[in-house]
Amino acid sequence: MRVSKRTIKRTLRVVKGASDFYPKYSSDKGYVLLCLPFDKVPFKITQRVFFPLIDEYNGTVKAVIHQAFFPIIKNIDPDHFITVLNSDIVNSLLPSKRLAKEIFQYNYVAAADLNIDFNLITAYFVHNSNAQLRVGFKSDHSDLCFNTQIDKKEDDSIEPGYLQIKSLLISILKRTTKGRI
Repeated sequence: MRVSKRTIKRTLRVVKGASDFYPKYSSDKGYVLLCLPFDKVPFKITQRVFFPLIDEYNGTVKAVIHQAFFPIIKNIDPDHFITVLNSDIVNSLLPSKRLAKEIFQYNYVAAADLNIDFNLITAYFVHNSNAQLRVGFKSDHSDLCFNTQIDKKEDDSIEPGYLQIKSLLISILKRTTKGRI
């Protein structure tokens, strides 16, 4: 979906601090938000790169997954995933209240959008996560949503970018989960 920079700015300005409207779990635990890709090929790569991380950190990582990929999940606790239904994103640039409430109930220390091409819904989640580290791939609009951007050349494989993001997240997870896993 092509969205103008003006529309993105307006959307993010209207909902700035959206996560503050939702009650948080009473926990000092810091979570990591992963927005998994909505496209099949990048999803398969993230499955190989990030699913061991999701499993290893026992619920500290919350992954947003499109309903089309939910049946693929095997051997990982489904409570680690937040499912995006088609009805959550159909006619709006913003997610449904149900989905936003489910995502923003956690306190995030880091958030990453793993979609290669800019996706306003997942960028919205990362931008409004209140995480100190907000990572995504560089695009025309990424500077509006992410404070850390991964550059991907058109000819390159996406896996090195995913490995860079994983490395950043592991360093944060190690610091924030010391003694809690």
